[in-house]
Parts: sequence; C-alpha cells; structure tokens
Amino acid sequence: DHVVEGNTEGLNPAVWQVTDPESGNSLKMMGTIHIIPDGTSVVPQYVMDIYNESAGVAVEYDVSKVQTDLVIQIMYLSYFMLDDGELVSDHLSPETYEAAKAYLTEQGLYNEAYDAYSPSFWENLITSGAITNIEGMKESGVDSYFIELAKADGKEVRSIETLEIQMDALTFMTDELCEYNINEMLSLEAEEMEESFMELYNMWASGDADALADSEAESLEDYPEDIRADYEAYNQKLLYDRNVGMAEKAAEYIENGDNILLNIVIEIDRAVFPLKICIKILI
Repeated sequence: DHVVEGNTEGLNPAVWQVTDPESGNSLKMMGTIHIIPDGTSVVPQYVMDIYNESAGVAVEYDVSKVQTDLVIQIMYLSYFMLDDGELVSDHLSPETYEAAKAYLTEQGLYNEAYDAYSPSFWENLITSGAITNIEGMKESGVDSYFIELAKADGKEVRSIETLEIQMDALTFMTDELCEYNINEMLSLEAEEMEESFMELYNMWASGDADALADSEAESLEDYPEDIRADYEAYNQKLLYDRNVGMAEKAAEYIENGDNILLNIVIEIDRAVFPLKICIKILI
C-alpha cells in the first residue's frame, strides 16, 4: 500500500460516499484540481487509503492518452481548428491578437501554425503559460496523479467521458468570451495570478465545497453585462449539462458494485464540483 510523504498540513479535501440503500453498494467520489503548491503532498493519507482499497480509478478523461497517443493528439487539436482559410485574427480584435501573440512569443509558446486555431485554443494556451510562470506552483492534476499511480499498480483507469464530450464543452466559448478571458489573463500581474490560484487551491484543500460553489456564483459578477450570457451558457455546457452523463456513470458503477474511486476535475477558473446527486459526506 502507498503511504503519503511530504507536507499534508491543511490538506483535507472533501470526499463523498454515495450509497444505494437497497443493495448497499457504494461509491467514493472526490473533486480534483490541476494546480498544486510545490512541497505539498498531492493528497492526504485518508484519500490514499481509499485508493489503496480500490480496484481502480474513474476520471473525466484519461489525459495520459492525449500525451502519449499521436492519433488522440491529432483528434484533440482538430477540435480547435478553424475552417479552411480562417485565422484567429479574424475572430479577435487586432489589439487582442497582437497582445496575445506577443505574450506567447515571449513565453516561447507561439507557433505560426497556431494562427489557424480558434480563440479557445489561444485562451487555453495563454492560461497554461500563465500557470507555468507562477513560482511555487506546479500544474499537476490530482487526476493525472491517480492515473499514473493506477497504471503503475496495474489497476483499472476508466474514462467517464469521451474526448468528443470533453472538447465540445471546452470549445463552446464564444469569440467575445474568449477575447475577454485572454485580456483578463494578460492584464494580471504574477502576484495576482498566484493569489487567485492559491485561493482556489485552499478552498479545495480545506474541503470547503460551499465556498467553491459560492466563488463560481460570484465569478459571474466579474464579467461585463454584455457577455454574462455567454459565460452562463459556457458554464452550463461545461459543468451542468455534463452532470447527466456523469451521474448516469456513477449510478452504473454503484449498481455493478464497482470498487472505483471516482475523480471529477475542478477547472482551475471554474470552481465547482460538477456532479450533483444525492450524497453523504464521508470525510
């Protein structure tokens, strides 16, 4: 069995147990996050104990496939491709395009081929670059940690969703919403970025699901009125519409009596647990 090493002070993420009152079958679930402070353990021992006792893990999507499978990589990028002859500069204002291009060039991330990719691709790329630049933080998801651990241990790794479902949600942003997000990201100082991500991490690490949900509701107020509807539609697609499929999978695992630890990712700037079914707090 695995034993957690490193600093676990203040690390108390929420875990839920869902139980079928008729069969007694149950499923343990937790929300995961993509950013971890350096020098901090990924999870505490009580979460590792649940993993040790499980036959495998279920995640939104096995992201290791995108990193190792060339066919999956090509499919992933195809969702961001614009129609033939279109350029991202046709979808962003000249000022935003030039500022984004300058930032990516400075970070060593710009490639001329990216001009044929959608604003949502640029928004994702800029966000990843910004996270990489935060001192004392690493972009290392809890789901990725358990995927790697399970594969090394010979345990099962299940993808709850297909790549198509994932990408349909991630690319649902309007050009206007992408442009706003890009400009907001470019305007933040490194200290502001670190503070924002640490605030989210601390809510997750303390298991404060109510604070996470409240922060999502509050984030809507940060958007200008003319694009709030775009943001709400995107969140509906990204979070709540997908709940149906996730809840169906969770119910399937419970009905089968599958001994699976289910991990649902919290998007770094959309802090909400996207699985809303009847649950009981375990930890």
